[in-house]
Amino acid sequence: MSAAGWGTIEMSHLTPFSEMVELVVVQLHKDDDVEALPLREEIDRLACQRIRPAQRRRLFHFRRAAFFALLTRFRKGSTVLRDAAGHIRALLDAREASHVCTSASGAVCAVAFCDKPVGVDIERADGPVDLVSLLDFIAAPCATGLKSLPPDIAAFEARMAWTRIEARLKQVGRGIHDYIVGGPAILTEEQGETRVMAAIGWVCALTHAGGPIEIRARLIDFRTLCDE
Repeated sequence: MSAAGWGTIEMSHLTPFSEMVELVVVQLHKDDDVEALPLREEIDRLACQRIRPAQRRRLFHFRRAAFFALLTRFRKGSTVLRDAAGHIRALLDAREASHVCTSASGAVCAVAFCDKPVGVDIERADGPVDLVSLLDFIAAPCATGLKSLPPDIAAFEARMAWTRIEARLKQVGRGIHDYIVGGPAILTEEQGETRVMAAIGWVCALTHAGGPIEIRARLIDFRTLCDE
């Protein structure tokens, strides 16, 4: 199922990184076999084996396999850099430097590529966190008026506001703790543009440094990665 304004695309049609923001969102469906796309690195296989709840293990496999497939498809020959927890942080490419950011929530994940610092955050629409209360605590200006709205509308608006904050924090290399301590001022150090995209089931925010730039956003199914 395609979201309005998004194009479905076969994996073989994905083109290499270019002078724009490339955003790819991958959806996992209930009947998809995640093991059809093997985990390529030992660190991921070991981490997956330690997860006991089957559904959590399935989602972990999906996210790591999808991230790795997209990263290496866009940047053939690149080395995937990880932090101490095993999370993918960057690509090391001898030919040219590029910025990459990843995000996942439930059965959907996103990867953004750009030649400038980029941040992406994706949140499922039925997430368990009360984002209205969270925004009221962390970013009160963003929560103004939300509690007066019908609960479903307030939840949707809060999710859009939250993804904006998360994406900007990722772009500038900061965390939620930094935002709690420093407030919105920590995000004004680097100007950028933020766009929010929504579909049935999830909301995604993309932010990048500099002025307006073309964004090519594509939505693909997990099984498309498996067919590559």
